[in-house]
Amino acid sequence: MPQKGKLAWFCGLLGFVALVVGNGRAESALTGWGSYWDGEAYKPMELLDDIGGVVDLAVGWGHRVALLPDGSLRTWGANFSGQTSVPSEIGPVTDVAAGDNHTLALLEDGSVRAWGANDLGQCSVPVGLSDVVAVAAGDAHSLALTRRGKVVAWGWNERGQTDVPADLRGVVALAAGSHHSLALRGDGVVVVWGGVRDRKGHTYLPGRWKDVVAIAAGETHSLALRESGEVVAWGENHFGQIEVPGEARENVVAIAAAGYGSVALRGDGRVVAWGDGYAGSHFLVELEGGPVHRLALGKEQGLAVVGGRSPTVRPLLPGRVVGVGQEVRLHAEVGGERPLAYQWQRNGVDLPGATAASLHLSEIDRSDAGEYRVVVSNEWGRIVSTAMQVEVGGRDPLQLVVWGTIRSDWPGIPKELNDPVAIAAGWDHALALQRDGVVRAWGLNVQATAVPDHLHRVVEIAAGPGHSMVLQADGIVKVWGLSKADTLPPTVPHDLRKVVAIDCDEHFLALREDATVVAWGANEWGQANVPNGLGDVVAISAGFADSLALRRDGTVVGWGATPVPEGLVDIVAISAGVFGGMALRSDGTLVSWGEEVEAPPVGLDDIVAVRALRSRSLVLRADGSYVQWRSPEAPVDLDRFREEAEGGIEIDREVVLRPEGGIGGVEGIVLDPVIRTEPIGVFYAIDGSAHFSMALMGEPAPVAKVPRRVDLDVSEDGEAMQLTIPQTQLGRVYCVEYLDSNAGDEIWRLLVLKVGNGNMVEALDPELRNSAGRLYRISVW
Repeated sequence: MPQKGKLAWFCGLLGFVALVVGNGRAESALTGWGSYWDGEAYKPMELLDDIGGVVDLAVGWGHRVALLPDGSLRTWGANFSGQTSVPSEIGPVTDVAAGDNHTLALLEDGSVRAWGANDLGQCSVPVGLSDVVAVAAGDAHSLALTRRGKVVAWGWNERGQTDVPADLRGVVALAAGSHHSLALRGDGVVVVWGGVRDRKGHTYLPGRWKDVVAIAAGETHSLALRESGEVVAWGENHFGQIEVPGEARENVVAIAAAGYGSVALRGDGRVVAWGDGYAGSHFLVELEGGPVHRLALGKEQGLAVVGGRSPTVRPLLPGRVVGVGQEVRLHAEVGGERPLAYQWQRNGVDLPGATAASLHLSEIDRSDAGEYRVVVSNEWGRIVSTAMQVEVGGRDPLQLVVWGTIRSDWPGIPKELNDPVAIAAGWDHALALQRDGVVRAWGLNVQATAVPDHLHRVVEIAAGPGHSMVLQADGIVKVWGLSKADTLPPTVPHDLRKVVAIDCDEHFLALREDATVVAWGANEWGQANVPNGLGDVVAISAGFADSLALRRDGTVVGWGATPVPEGLVDIVAISAGVFGGMALRSDGTLVSWGEEVEAPPVGLDDIVAVRALRSRSLVLRADGSYVQWRSPEAPVDLDRFREEAEGGIEIDREVVLRPEGGIGGVEGIVLDPVIRTEPIGVFYAIDGSAHFSMALMGEPAPVAKVPRRVDLDVSEDGEAMQLTIPQTQLGRVYCVEYLDSNAGDEIWRLLVLKVGNGNMVEALDPELRNSAGRLYRISVW
């Protein structure tokens, strides 16, 4: 049964935790309890009254760390690995974390320092790690969160606890257990990696909550605090650590976990503790002398900041970058005597109705950008938190427009279609790819529109006459519908992996990350017979009887029914038609060839995108105008994609990085001549029974064009580097190349191709070296 009193503790295999409440002091202080085994009984540790104000706490296996208001640290406890030996030259600290036998400190300048045990690399902070806003520590691994929401991990990786998911983004909080790691995204979703497995070999995973505001991790279990004040738990339960008691299912304002125990601080000032040997029971502590401001648990000790009636609030993260249409939850960790009142502000102005500990911003738009603060007050005083700068990036959602001759029985655009970023069409069906990786399909072809349930994070789509084709972020290709014979479903070669681009007509093309092409399907004119030795390919296009490949040097290779004209150079885009194709030069002029591809109108130039189809040709010009020929249909009230070009069109450039004197010495980035232009919108047209065109209108997703959007990080071995492009465009191919200038090289060597996933792309390769005289560049196709 629950117990009440000023003091409570719970025992277990590794000791016990006890929380002692404050005594009414005007200034908050630190109290700590733990255990050691003297052969007879557990005994309390020393009570610390001489520290004064405390703003943050961390507890390891046998050591404790307190962060003081002036940015200094107070450490005590076990020091056999130097975990309490704070470096003398350390600057002001803003966040602390403690592993079993190591300590992390986040400095005011955004750098991270670590000391203590380093037998598993837990103190080997990655070279060049900067702009950090939070840290966390597991038994022997470490986590850091950067300002833009990226998680960096290092140290012990026996069970994958440092294998950060490649698509993880928008993180606002971290937690680390013994063998697992947790991240809380700004949209309230918890992500976990590494960790223990249940008896069936399955990894413990969190529920599908979308309103989490805080997280905590123990030895083999995890906690999450929902916006409603409810604590939820998952993981191993040998000691009752995930059996959340009723008192922790509402009105909770803070949580902590370590070892096999869990603790929650309620809004009424009481502390609930459970687990660690008392499966099925818990303790409830009645606070009498003063409020608990902050909790921290270790495997054998517990700490609490207590006393002081005036409100306190932990500093908010300094900044967040979110995309248009996303959602954000801001949460304030506060202390002080209850009841507490909250008022959130943007740019110093009160937000109506924003009077809870958490602020939920849904469907963000550009007007939501600004500085956010929370004002916390009670009868003893008032405090204003630090400011969080919320930047709204990305783009406004693209709009899908349809025009032409549409059959009366043609289904309309699906109502559930949300934020499309790419479109494709076959004879009697259409596809749209949403920004979240979900595929929508509609039309008269039932087989081609039956999107499989097992698709995972699609990044590119294509459509043939009676089938559909998608590329997943993991490099896997999937197809469905009917083949040319209209009796058999299309197939994918069983060994096809690491694909970065796709296209199809009655046959299929796939571009792999090693810059080679795979083709299969219909082959009456040899359109599936890839030329021997074809490599260095950065773009592909499949037509009815022809296939085209664009090489890095701007030349075009074709195979199938129609020969490619000689002398095609400086090409930046290709499109295969029925019998023939079109190619776009970097100067914006167009080349066409073949019997079934009509020449463009005279004087047509300044083109940025092309599409050759069965009954028409389409181009988009840099000023936003749309041109269509060899077709009786014309756009209705749509002669331009935008009212104004606003000074022209954004362009992709090669980015050359010159690492000199180590990764920290990247000094210059050179913008070479234009290699690829970017259309204002994307478009397609159906050539089946419906005869209509579709266009996505609006600003395209941003791509890496400027220095601040490209990072090079040294990996754990200190030699290989990781290339990070924070935001990429779906379906675009990012080509990483290098050149050794000291060796007199004149040829750029292809390192890796990566497909844009709409978010972040990372490339880690042993050839990606931070050596003197080596240049790197990223080309976007």
